[in-house]
Amino acid sequence: MLVTLTDTITERTGVDSHHVNEIIEQALEELHRLCIVGDKGPTDAVMEACLSFGGKASFHFIGILAVDRAFTGDVDGAREWDEMAKRFIPEAYCDGVSRVSAWLKERTSTRIALDG
Repeated sequence: MLVTLTDTITERTGVDSHHVNEIIEQALEELHRLCIVGDKGPTDAVMEACLSFGGKASFHFIGILAVDRAFTGDVDGAREWDEMAKRFIPEAYCDGVSRVSAWLKERTSTRIALDG
């Protein structure tokens, strides 16, 4: 049986899967909207994430943006997101870097080759 992200969050939090999906959908929708309408684009969404969700969640959101840039070959763009995280959420950044370093060991050989 396939275990989805919703299943994992439901199990960890005890929140009904319907509510988990509803909350995540609303959060992602608003962040997406801010990327489109904000004068600073994705930076507006990151700032809202920092204010609304705290450092740990913001670290992961910024991480998604940075990985997207790196994955498409824009290493400078990835570094800019990394620098933003260091400045705006320094404690969460330090904690997050150690958490993510363990994930690097989970990559497949195909992904390692893609990452160069």
